[in-house]
Amino acid sequence: MSKTVEEYVQHYIDRYHDRVKAVFEPLQRCFGINYFTYHSITEDGLWRPLVSRPDYAAYYTEKQLCLYDPCLLHPRCYRPGVLFWTQFTQDLDLKKVMAKAMRQHGMAHGYLIVEPQATSCEFFGFTAPPEMENIYDVYVNQLPLLKKFCRYFKQQLEPILRLIDRDPIDLLALKGKAFSEAEGNPFVTPDTTRFVASLDSFCSLSKQERRCLSHYLDVSRMSDVAELMQLSVRTVEFYLSNIKGKLRCDDKIELLKKAKELRSLGEIE
Repeated sequence: MSKTVEEYVQHYIDRYHDRVKAVFEPLQRCFGINYFTYHSITEDGLWRPLVSRPDYAAYYTEKQLCLYDPCLLHPRCYRPGVLFWTQFTQDLDLKKVMAKAMRQHGMAHGYLIVEPQATSCEFFGFTAPPEMENIYDVYVNQLPLLKKFCRYFKQQLEPILRLIDRDPIDLLALKGKAFSEAEGNPFVTPDTTRFVASLDSFCSLSKQERRCLSHYLDVSRMSDVAELMQLSVRTVEFYLSNIKGKLRCDDKIELLKKAKELRSLGEIE
């Protein structure tokens, strides 16, 4: 294995730059993307990166970014999906380094595709020049095409990737126990249980119950709601009791708060 990241950069990223550049060129020409990175990490900490720009690889190595890069953790830390740079550059030191990279290398608007495998995790990253804010249209609307390019990249550079497989970087030696810790990992899935339950409950409201809730938010008195809906106060009381149960509200304050949320989402008038 390569003893240092510097040796790895020289042996693979510098040596095979022309071949990587040739594969990367259509991505740059068609979309203006100015940097592409591929790397994989195995459960035992073996890391094999391959990038389109040796200048940034040298900068990354010089600043020892691998020591606190949130994308260099144990594969179990990640789930499939996509991530923008802004989501994982909360660390102040990392923010400073990335800001300098933007100035020196013209790399901004970073985007990452994450694909966990059975015993490893693969990452495909893209950046564009700072002035190309419209690149987010490509990231969002051309995801299938970008994923197709990722497969193409691996197919075209398979001989190099096979060489790297035999000579990867040992992240365990570099990071120690920090490799297996999820602290600082931006891929933590938020707890959506309550939100989903709330949506499910709202979807069970009848049209009349939604009207009742909307009026109740406006006037806050059952008698006034009854007059607006031309119903008896007892019927309105029955509706509101059902609504509280469906939205899991214990009292009037919680019910009015939930009604405000639903109105802000355009779910009630």
